[in-house]
Amino acid sequence: MATLITISADFRLSTGSSAAVATSGTTIVPFQLLYRKTSDSKLYLASSATAEEATVLGISISGAALDEPVSYVPATV
Repeated sequence: MATLITISADFRLSTGSSAAVATSGTTIVPFQLLYRKTSDSKLYLASSATAEEATVLGISISGAALDEPVSYVPATV
C-alpha cells in the first residue's frame, strides 16, 4: 500500500469554521492535537498523561518552534 504524504496546504477549513493563533510551548507540526497549559497559557501536545493534557483545545494547522505562533482549529463540542 502506498504511503500518502499530506501537508497543511492540502486542506482548507470548511464554511463556518475558523482558525485561532496562540504561542507554542514546544515544537509543533501540523495535524497534532493540542492543549493549553494553565500555568503559562502556551500550547503543548495533548496526551493522556494528566487530565489537563487530555483536554484537547484543537488541532494544529501550522508548524511552530518553541515560543512561536501556531495556528490551530479549535475543537468544538
